[in-house]
Amino acid sequence: MVKTRTANTAKNILTGFIYRFVHIFMPFILRSVIINVLGKEYLGLNTLFTSIFTFLNLAEFGFANAITFRMYKPAKENDYRMLSIYASVIRKVYKILGIFMIFVGIAMMPFLKIFISGTYPVDIDIYLLYGLYLLNIVIPYLGAGYCVSIFNAFQRIDIPNIINAVITLCMNIVQILIVLLTRNYYLYIICLPIFTCVTNFLFWKTKNKEYANINVNKKIDGKILKDTFKSSGALFGHSLNYVIVSVADNLVISSFMGLSVLAVYGNYYTVFSAVIGLIDIVLQSCTPSIGNLLVEHDRKNELKIFKSISFLTYWVSGWCSICLICLYQPFIKIWMGEGMLLPFSTVLLFAAYLYSYKGRAAVLAFKDAAGLWKADWLKPYFSGFVNIILNIVLINIIGINGVLISTVLVFCFINFPWETQIILKGKFNEYRKKYYLDFLKYLVINLLIGTITVCLCMIFKSPNNFAVLTFRSVICMIVPNIIWIMTFYKIEEFNVLKSKIKSLYT
Repeated sequence: MVKTRTANTAKNILTGFIYRFVHIFMPFILRSVIINVLGKEYLGLNTLFTSIFTFLNLAEFGFANAITFRMYKPAKENDYRMLSIYASVIRKVYKILGIFMIFVGIAMMPFLKIFISGTYPVDIDIYLLYGLYLLNIVIPYLGAGYCVSIFNAFQRIDIPNIINAVITLCMNIVQILIVLLTRNYYLYIICLPIFTCVTNFLFWKTKNKEYANINVNKKIDGKILKDTFKSSGALFGHSLNYVIVSVADNLVISSFMGLSVLAVYGNYYTVFSAVIGLIDIVLQSCTPSIGNLLVEHDRKNELKIFKSISFLTYWVSGWCSICLICLYQPFIKIWMGEGMLLPFSTVLLFAAYLYSYKGRAAVLAFKDAAGLWKADWLKPYFSGFVNIILNIVLINIIGINGVLISTVLVFCFINFPWETQIILKGKFNEYRKKYYLDFLKYLVINLLIGTITVCLCMIFKSPNNFAVLTFRSVICMIVPNIIWIMTFYKIEEFNVLKSKIKSLYT
């Protein structure tokens, strides 16, 4: 079983890299094409509507996570009767939510202009554009979105990863051709619902082929539905918190500073989210296997894996934060030009944002896999409220940096201590004191490594941005990782990770 978990995780990570490569590489090309062919305001509209509909996606209430958590045990035991019941529940609820989202989306249409400061392209009907985005977001709920929970329960994230990667790549190529050949933004957006339909069809076909024993037409079990909604109630807050963190910043910037400023910020956030996506490949691929591990109730092994994943999280998030500091500005110069640069202080804040965001990832992965959502149900409402208030206050005082500062403060002083206390008290109480000491140790080491790496990167000066980016990339690839390995190669956490990798080849 351990071998199977490790193999599934490795497969999920590999396909996750393929999926993320498409979702990282193609947005850079798309943004470049849109800003050069259509202009900043179109790019700002794209970012704004994506943000609005991420908010609307809150209608899901975390229901999929609540169901998937309950499906780990029957999937492990090949109990297709229970799996059919759970799949039927999520399919029915998704259809209800899809209809609900249509009505809420329509009700929001009169308020669209509130989120746009200044002008927007005169040839665009923002209400028609909004309708196309709305259609795109409800298709998975009315279609085969429920299939993803089945794949996750069996630790087969690789299935949706591959399907999404292939379809997204095809869609982005078509969108680029449309913009270059027709300059028609409507045709560009129409591709979204069309290709989403194709993705859902492939989910449905794959589910019927791989898991034909799961019948999604079972009678809905009232008790299961009630229990799942209780968990979903707690998960709604966590979904809300995620949305506020990832989306509210864009809405505040658009409302107070306009679409052009949002487009410039969006370029930096595209790079940031790409790096976050790479980190998430590992952690999201591990979550189903963590859920499978927790079913065995082997506390000693659970703690060993938790410590190892925490170690990996701080290593990767620290390294990625250092890379942002060193590579952000030369990359933006090459990609968008010097006129699209933000101050270096903003770069430092993005790096702090990443570390404070992803440094908590191991805690969140175990908390989700263990289903400990009710324990901190109040946290997301409190942190979300504080984040929005700080966003509005600080953006009026110091501009874009205020939005980033507010997020970092909430992560560091509300989310991190609250979430960590929950998982340590609920699962690993004996490790509580040692965890905080390890956290401080990893933070200090990352700060020292970051200082050394930045100083080395500053040695090379050149008017050629490609040369600067290449030199710094080599330094960032080698120096932080060599120092980290030399510092920690003897500890148990490092050797557990090494043994897991070795086991894939034996």
